[in-house]
Amino acid sequence: MYNIKMYDLCNLKFLKNIKIKKLKCIKNKFLLYFYFKKYLSNKRFSTANTKNRSLIRGSNKKICKQKGLGVARKGSIKNPLFKGGGVIFGPTNKKKYNIKINKKIIKKSYIYILNEKIINDEIIIINNFYFINNSIKKIIKFINKFFYLNDKFLFILKEKKYNIYKKYKNYKNIKIILYNNINIFLLKKYKYIIFDSIYILKKIYNK
Repeated sequence: MYNIKMYDLCNLKFLKNIKIKKLKCIKNKFLLYFYFKKYLSNKRFSTANTKNRSLIRGSNKKICKQKGLGVARKGSIKNPLFKGGGVIFGPTNKKKYNIKINKKIIKKSYIYILNEKIINDEIIIINNFYFINNSIKKIIKFINKFFYLNDKFLFILKEKKYNIYKKYKNYKNIKIILYNNINIFLLKKYKYIIFDSIYILKKIYNK
């Protein structure tokens, strides 16, 4: 069993340790490598783009007769032989870099990264998040009291409220997302992962 610390935001104090069942997972960093490779590849898109002769704007009139000149035949000014003509086998923006990996690898990657975070006391549960009127000052006081403001914090919330996103936009070290948008890349990027409900953590941990 793992112990996860729970804090009260209103009174800025430690409440209790919540026990969560430990899931077995082989410590294999290649799991994260495969996931990050998939994540970054799926975000990538092709920008290089060239025009072939069908996309070039110009006349289709035949320049000269087909035979008798002793040179290569020329169909139109769009011919790749001429300056300003189409490009043969050039790069296009239709290329896709998507990679697929097994669901088991994704599940094991989640367990691996969450186990690592829980062991290092980097996963936290907060109480009364919505009862403090989403006050920035209260959150900053909480961070300064128990942690360092220079560290990176990822808040994972159950409900969506636009005011929260606007208020925390000026803080580079603080990011707020919904639990539906969680991924391993963010879990690894931010040092402390803060949940507003233990049920969200269990849902992610057991998915």
